[in-house]
This record gives sequence, structure tokens and C-alpha cells, in this order.
Amino acid sequence: MRLKGIFKEKSSTNKLGVFFLMILVSVILHTLLAQAVIVLFTDVTLIAVGMIQFASQFEVDAVKFIHMLSAIGLFITPTLLYAYLCDFDLKLKLNFNRQTLLLAIAIMLLINPFIAFIYEWNMSFNIPDWMLIFDDNAEKITKYFLKMN
Repeated sequence: MRLKGIFKEKSSTNKLGVFFLMILVSVILHTLLAQAVIVLFTDVTLIAVGMIQFASQFEVDAVKFIHMLSAIGLFITPTLLYAYLCDFDLKLKLNFNRQTLLLAIAIMLLINPFIAFIYEWNMSFNIPDWMLIFDDNAEKITKYFLKMN
């Protein structure tokens, strides 16, 4: 059975639907694969994987592994699979001309004041206490993720 280019002649709506379905299935499968690897190759049970408290470095490493495979399942696998099924040429041999390069650099430089304005505007919002609790928890998790041993 030949799958390459099977969606080449389909409409854009069908292609978009298939792409989102591939993203959903890929993230679920990659997350389950990561959890299965952790359960099979360590002494952690499946229930313990879902209730990680970041008490040890092993738990932090396990969450990093799950996060890595989930990110691969979200960004890389569906894109490559979609390109294969739609017979899409990835054009990895791009030739950059000077005008395109200067435009990209100008956009990166000129967008900074807008980003700073949005940041200040965001910081001026008063958020409820229950959202602050989630923010504190997210900050703790980020610190665990960024801590290198």
C-alpha cells in the first residue's frame, strides 16, 4: 500500500482536519510511549507517573523525558508525516536572497518595542488569587525543569 501523497489532491479543509487529527493522535501516542518507557525501565508504577511531586531528581528527569517526547509528538512527527502524506516538498535547499534576509532582521528588531508594550500591559492586569496559586506552581515547576545537576 502506497501512502506517499495520498492527500495530495484533497481540499485544504480536509488537509487541515487530517493535520489536526495527526497532531492529536501523535501527542497522545508519544505521551503514552514516554510513560510506558518510564514504567517498563524503572521501578515506578503507572499511578506514580501521574502523581509526580518533584520530590527527587528522578521524578524531575521523568517529567523532562515525558515533556521531550510530547514535544516531539506535537511539533516534529505530525509535520513530517503530513509532508509525506501530502507529498509536500520541504525545500530544505533554500536559497536566501539579501532582501529576504534584511526583511527578517528588520522585523526582529522592530517588533521589540511592541513586545515590551504588551509585556507591560500584561503586568498591569490584576489577577485573582486562585490564578496566582497556579502561577506560583508553574514557577516552581519551571525552576525544577531549569535546575541542572
